[in-house]
Amino acid sequence: MLPDFMLRYGAIVTKLSELLGKKFVREEDFETPIGKALKEVIQYRNSGKYEERDYELARLEMLVKHLEEIKQYDENVLNSFRRKINRDDTNYYGFRFEVAITASLIRKEVNFGKSESPDFKIQYVGQEIFIECTSRHLSKPSTGDLKHKIEEAISKKSEKDYCQPNTALFIDITNIYYHSLLRGQLIDGLELKEYVGNLLEASNFGSVVLFTYILNKELNRFELDYLRADSSKINPAKVSG
Repeated sequence: MLPDFMLRYGAIVTKLSELLGKKFVREEDFETPIGKALKEVIQYRNSGKYEERDYELARLEMLVKHLEEIKQYDENVLNSFRRKINRDDTNYYGFRFEVAITASLIRKEVNFGKSESPDFKIQYVGQEIFIECTSRHLSKPSTGDLKHKIEEAISKKSEKDYCQPNTALFIDITNIYYHSLLRGQLIDGLELKEYVGNLLEASNFGSVVLFTYILNKELNRFELDYLRADSSKINPAKVSG
């Protein structure tokens, strides 16, 4: 009998192959963004990093769940994600976050349109509001203040035309949270909200929402926890939304 890990891993590979129209059988298939994530799970197992292995395995299962929800909602939206992730230059972490937000909007029955820049257009109380998604991921350990990665994301996105009071910037900071936890320097939520609020004064975004993947041990599943900071310039429709 195969170990439980191999059964779970095999099921994930099979479902991702079906959902993304990409088989993972050749060596070059594992050089794509999704392929690299699958290969990383095996590397964790082979090096005895079982906690990291199981964490990433659970997040891949979450990705499968979200893609299945998107497929059921609209195959055209799923096809747009297929095209994106099968490009070698795709940011895998950004892709995964965008998929999660799409699935969340579907579950909340939000009337949205999927686009590229910004990522989402939403009709709300007769007005249009927008969402742009991004993620921050440390490619190597850093000894500096990790909050600067959030500032970097806001500053970069503030240069775009969609940086307006009716646009919210969603940032996945899971990796930053993880590294701050490893250091024993976890950022206080109120401090972080104040920090982002101050950054917003130099930006034209209506709000910034920081997301972190959190393991809910009671329910044995991953969830997206968030912290929201609003600008004084925020569009009134977004305040009530």
